[in-house]
Amino acid sequence: MKIFQNTTLLSFIAISLFISLLTGCGTDSDHDEAPVGVFLSINNGEELAKQEETTVSYANGNSINVIQGTTLGPIMVEFITEDGDRFTPHTDEGFSLDFSSSNGTALSLVKVGTNEWTIQLVGNATGESTITFDLMHAGHSDFTSRPFQVQVVAQ
Repeated sequence: MKIFQNTTLLSFIAISLFISLLTGCGTDSDHDEAPVGVFLSINNGEELAKQEETTVSYANGNSINVIQGTTLGPIMVEFITEDGDRFTPHTDEGFSLDFSSSNGTALSLVKVGTNEWTIQLVGNATGESTITFDLMHAGHSDFTSRPFQVQVVAQ
């Protein structure tokens, strides 16, 4: 009788864990949009750079260029779906943007005001850097972009 109770309890725990994994945040079915890329725009929609699937491309050359001592932006960060549609997630559903630079000496990234999806690039010193973007949800990243190349050039 005791073996049956332990087996039943273990089965219940295993089934509960399995269901929570299926309905957890990592599935495509729990969000309206599943990003596969990132679109960076400036000047009200002018393409600066984008990542589609595994390919990163730039509007001008092989990188985003920032002049030393200046700020580039505001830059709007949008995500791209598998169908090629662009979207910005809803912050009221717990989504936020996280970003990082590989070389903080050359480049700083700054969020603009209260708009979660708008940043500026600050050219601190000549050099190279990469930037990556994370779509955060409920304390973890739902999507991480490929690195975008940035060149900080002298005036």
